[in-house]
Amino acid sequence: MSDEKVTAKQYYAYKLHFREPSSTLLFLGGRLFQQYIVDNYVKIESARLNYLRFTQHKIRKEHYQ
Repeated sequence: MSDEKVTAKQYYAYKLHFREPSSTLLFLGGRLFQQYIVDNYVKIESARLNYLRFTQHKIRKEHYQ
């Protein structure tokens, strides 16, 4: 087993990849599907911004040395 972690972005990219016609149930959700996409985008973007917010001191320190 690998110790490599799957990010939320990778997971949702995998889930949203269109495959066989039998796996289109998610895409048939209409407005609920759109809300699912928006919610997950907000989740990913929020995590990215929180990472930048809480590691700002490390980022700046590495940038100016």
